[in-house]
This record gives sequence, C-alpha cells and structure tokens, in this order.
Amino acid sequence: MGNYCLVTKLKEAVQNDNLLKMGECILTARTAVVNNGLYLKPKNSGSLDLAFSTPVSIYTADWELIESNVSSYTATTVVKIALPVNTDVKIHIIKKGDIQSVQAIGDVNVSFNGFDYLDSLGSLEFNTNGVLSNLDINFLKESDNINYVNIKNGVGGDINAVSGKNLSEFRIYNASDVYGDIEAFSACTKITILIINTTNITGSVDNLLDALAASGKTTTISSLRISDKVTFSKGGAGSYSIVFSNGTWDVAS
Repeated sequence: MGNYCLVTKLKEAVQNDNLLKMGECILTARTAVVNNGLYLKPKNSGSLDLAFSTPVSIYTADWELIESNVSSYTATTVVKIALPVNTDVKIHIIKKGDIQSVQAIGDVNVSFNGFDYLDSLGSLEFNTNGVLSNLDINFLKESDNINYVNIKNGVGGDINAVSGKNLSEFRIYNASDVYGDIEAFSACTKITILIINTTNITGSVDNLLDALAASGKTTTISSLRISDKVTFSKGGAGSYSIVFSNGTWDVAS
C-alpha cells in the first residue's frame, strides 16, 4: 500500500510540472531589446553566468540538459548560458541552495521563480538595461554569505532583508519599490560602497554611521549615495565619502 502525502493528504505522489520541486528555482531569460533613443535594437547577445558550490546540472523547461559540470567541476567553474533575443530560455536549477554567484552579461530580461533560500549565494549582479520581474529583495534573508549586490531595474521589497549581513558592496538603481530604514545596514561593517539614491529607503544616515563606528568599522565608505528621503546632518541628497577612526566617523574632505 502506498503512503499518504503529509501535506496534500493524497495517496501516492502528485505530479504537476507547474509546481516547483524541492530546492528548485527557475530563471526565465532572454536578451533584451533596448531603446537607444533612436530605434530599438538588441545589444550584444546576453548571457547568464552562474557559479555553484557543488556540481550541478541545469535543464530547459522540457528537461533537456543545458549544462552539466559534474565531471569538470572546480570551485571556480562558471556555467555560461547564452540567451537569444526573441525566445525565452527557461532555466531549471535543481540545487538552488548551491548557487554561489549569478551575473547577467549584457542587457537581459529575467523573470524569477523560487529565487529564495539561497544559502551559498555570495554575489548577485544584474546591472542590466533589461527588465527584472518578480525579484524581491527579501531573498537576501536566507543568504548569510552575501557580500556583493548590484541590481538595476525591477527589484522591490523591504531593505530589512540585509539586516545582519556583512555586505561589502550594495548598489541598486531604479529601485523605487525598495523601502525600509537605512539602519538595516548597521551590521555591514565591511561596507565600502552603498548606493541607494533611487530607492524609497528612509531613516537617519547619522544613526547608521554611529552604529557602524561603534561596531569598530575602520574601512572607508568610498561611495555613499543617498536621496532626500533620508536625513543627514552633513547635507542632503548626493554622494559622500565617509571615513572612520577610533569609534567616530566624518565626511572625507
């Protein structure tokens, strides 16, 4: 006799290819067609470059093998998936918790499904003129190893997701749907670049810098870009360089 599913209470397995499988995420992507001001034209063919902490296999929507780096895998292996202009590539990643880095090369459109619980993720770069869909900054909550984020176009969510992370660089552009308090970065003692001037992040920059200084931060924030939605005793919206020494901070002259 078969067993009953603890979740559905149904007997035997439920087969539904529209449901994500355990530990799976799907990235649907294509090279973007970008308006350069005169006419629409595709840029150079884009790609997604992915690195993993363990060997992986990556499949299309029809479960055709795109890439398997089991036999040739090394810690620095990057899987490069070329993206056509007029056709979506649906990329199934079975062990999403082993993703170490994702980088968009060129201008690409990407839609995300199940992009969370990325335990090994250290670097994410989508600095693209394409469109990102269904990307919520909350995916960072489970990414304790994250140290580099560079995202442009299409991300939203509460910046509190970075609380407790030790980011070194955090750059988000055209991100008016990102909100929350800037003090979420108060544990980021390694931060050297913080660009949030196109977000709806609020709060006190002074409180953030006080917390970083009190935590023993000594490295300079070479680029702090803020909007007028935050308050700062040293000025308004703009770009600043912040130096730290002996538990204090100041704007570099």
